[in-house]
Amino acid sequence: MTSPRSTRTFTRRTQWCWNVQPAPPRNGGIHDQIMLDGTYFNGWCVLITHTETHVIDWQWCDRENTASWTALLTRIPAPTVAIIDGTPPSTPQ
Repeated sequence: MTSPRSTRTFTRRTQWCWNVQPAPPRNGGIHDQIMLDGTYFNGWCVLITHTETHVIDWQWCDRENTASWTALLTRIPAPTVAIIDGTPPSTPQ
């Protein structure tokens, strides 16, 4: 059994975890079909490109719009088909 530790000790020992910024592997693979989706977390949006089995890339943004999707999609090879779940993103004004 482990001994209890204070919340401050736990916070101090795990502080490094909050500075980790994961990055998807860039293998340059070309996919016939990809899926595109945007999900919101605490006021931020993450745009995701993925296949049925893995995430290809992602982009953090303040909201879904053409500029954000363009930034993401220019980093990956063009697929044959892109599957989306809703309306096209808005163009920034």
